[in-house]
Amino acid sequence: MKFFSRRVIFPFVIILSGLCLYVNSWKGPFIWDDEVLVRDNVYLKSPSKFKKLVTEDVGAGSNARYNFYRPLHMATFFINYSLSGLNPAPYRITNTLLHIVTALLFYRFIALLSGSCGAGFLAGLLFIAHPVNVEAVTYISGRADILSALFMLLSFTLYLKLLEKNSRLLFIGILAAYSAAFLSKENAVVFPALLLLYHFSYAKKIKPRIFLPVLAVCVFMVGIRLVVLKQIFFNLFYSGALFKRVPGFFDAVWNYLGIIIFPFQLHMERGNRFFGFTEPGVWLGIAAMALLLAGSFALRKKNQFIFFFVWWFFIALLPSSSIFPVLAFYMAEHWLYLPALGFFALLALGLARVYKKAKPAAIISAAAIFVFYSFSTIQYNRIWADKSMFYEYCLKFSPQSGFLLNNLGVACFEAARYEGAVKFCSMAIKVNPDFSLYRCNLGRAYLKTGEIEKAKYELDRAIMLYPHCEYAHLCMGEYYMRAGKIKDAIGEFKSAVRLNPDYIRGYLKLAEAYAADSDMNESRKANENAFRLNGGKITPLNFI
Repeated sequence: MKFFSRRVIFPFVIILSGLCLYVNSWKGPFIWDDEVLVRDNVYLKSPSKFKKLVTEDVGAGSNARYNFYRPLHMATFFINYSLSGLNPAPYRITNTLLHIVTALLFYRFIALLSGSCGAGFLAGLLFIAHPVNVEAVTYISGRADILSALFMLLSFTLYLKLLEKNSRLLFIGILAAYSAAFLSKENAVVFPALLLLYHFSYAKKIKPRIFLPVLAVCVFMVGIRLVVLKQIFFNLFYSGALFKRVPGFFDAVWNYLGIIIFPFQLHMERGNRFFGFTEPGVWLGIAAMALLLAGSFALRKKNQFIFFFVWWFFIALLPSSSIFPVLAFYMAEHWLYLPALGFFALLALGLARVYKKAKPAAIISAAAIFVFYSFSTIQYNRIWADKSMFYEYCLKFSPQSGFLLNNLGVACFEAARYEGAVKFCSMAIKVNPDFSLYRCNLGRAYLKTGEIEKAKYELDRAIMLYPHCEYAHLCMGEYYMRAGKIKDAIGEFKSAVRLNPDYIRGYLKLAEAYAADSDMNESRKANENAFRLNGGKITPLNFI
């Protein structure tokens, strides 16, 4: 019976919990970067583009630049698209399944380190239920965090086993899993540091023949990124603003601890502002960090587990800190996916220790925490089920975010609520009047409401602000089509596809304009280009 409970019941409960908690997220739409990385990404839509998909920036297929190289992450999207096209549900189901596998690996990892299968089970169960992980799981683009954590946990587990017994297969597995983690997300750079942390925490002798190859993989993967993302050094060290970013890291630490312990008011838009050392959150973060690190250090000889996972949290957090300006925000919930494992490990250990002394109290506490986490996760998932609801919710916390206002305007446009699109895109421009994209979206919304001259004004400004934007020229072409100036529309659509030769929507609009001009030969050619870029099929592209 003992064997049955440990080997079957514990994993079964974790798997069932993951499915039940995230099933209500599967019908949601593409949101935020999902639209760029998946929906609009031409590299996903044709096998002939697969090489570009795995050798270029993650946004290259949408003519965007993120300064991230994540080929395995993008390859999983390619598989999803090949099997189900642009139906968001299979992408979200895949994320849920990967989250469950990560929880199972975390369960085994904690069981190995603590020597307690019960502690491992609690850690895996609390991890899979906590609402802070919704942003990594329900948000399709958050898959990079899941994949990276999954493969690092796998590599670490194999590493622990290899320290106990020699095995060529385990050694190959360690390097393969770590390579997969690094090919999923660049935060895997901390893995060698986490291994060193383990050796220091548990006073285990380092075996160079095992550790050095892992370090070599790390150096090699960093080198690949420096080749693919040639501007990365510039982005890391530009403008001498590093000292302005350091306080933001401490403020983020304080907020991260807060939303892990008290997961209320979770949301996606955190901004990317500078902090000063006079702000309370900065000093609270410094105090909390100093207290936790110093306290764990004092306990190191008595309790290596606590020391290891307190330091795990902060080391794993470093690659996603606001110190690095390549990141768009100073903090984000999905960046906690790997660091927060430290919290769940410590919480599980605490509950397991209470269980030894007071079983009813431990069971009631664990059940109450799990129910609270589960309820919060289910509720948060509901917000992701509708694009307008999602952006309206986020605006409650960041009402001056031009990005959110614009995206809500886009959501209104897609739902044919054009007055709403005008309202929110106009508000976005008030926040950032020099952002070409916002003016393009407002111009298209004005076209739908029949305010042609207002549309022309916004689109003229958009092209003046960013003359090399293919989307701005496409929008201007739509204006000319509406105004009956077909030749001018053709010129704008040709400019759009010249600026971005992979622009499917540009070719479709060009085909439409040529057809309106009775040039069916050129219309056929433009349609064929769109057909080729879209992987041999044409689907409606009803996005703003």
